[in-house]
Amino acid sequence: MDLLEYQVKEWFGKIGIPVLPSQRIDHPTDLKRLKIRYPIVLKSQVYAGERAKAGGVRFVETTIDAIAAAQTVFNLPIWGELPEVLLAESKYISQQEFYLAVVLDTDVCRPVLLGCTEADVDWESAGEKMYHVVVEQEFSPFYARQLALKMGLQGKLMQSVSSVVEKMYQLFVQKDLDLVEINPLAVSASGQVMALNGKVSINERAIGRHPDLAEIAVKIANRHTRSSI
Repeated sequence: MDLLEYQVKEWFGKIGIPVLPSQRIDHPTDLKRLKIRYPIVLKSQVYAGERAKAGGVRFVETTIDAIAAAQTVFNLPIWGELPEVLLAESKYISQQEFYLAVVLDTDVCRPVLLGCTEADVDWESAGEKMYHVVVEQEFSPFYARQLALKMGLQGKLMQSVSSVVEKMYQLFVQKDLDLVEINPLAVSASGQVMALNGKVSINERAIGRHPDLAEIAVKIANRHTRSSI
């Protein structure tokens, strides 16, 4: 069970992973009461991939343009799925972009930290570019630093990326997840890191142990039921 991006960003923000100022948009008129500054990006909140290629991501600079774009995106099906919510988010200019993930390796029953210095990973050749660290014992910051060093990072950037990986692992354990992914983790010209997009996959066997997950699961089930009618 996956979360939508705006839900992922809420979790990231609560645990200390840097995210941009954003606002959930339930209707185009919500943009008249936008609390973040332009320029912004409007993102369709759907489970389907490749939303940018399908036209589900729009950059806008004024309220009038934002409302018009939101009306279009709300009515734009992506792989047959219409969004019920959009995410309005501040625009961010990145100099570098990385891929980071914490995933459960079912073969060894251990969490694995993944990192790549390219955000747009070609999964057919990912083995050549993807660095990994198996968390073999109780987690410590050493594992996160080890991944950052394997990625060739140094100094302040190594520390910043390591800190993000630590928080990703904390969320992974706290919520009994199968996957926490940031793609991309962007780096600005000043060296600031920012999670521009994220993915969280919930282990369905863990839902009963977390009341907040059970509530989300019901909402997702209701959404799928409505979309199939």
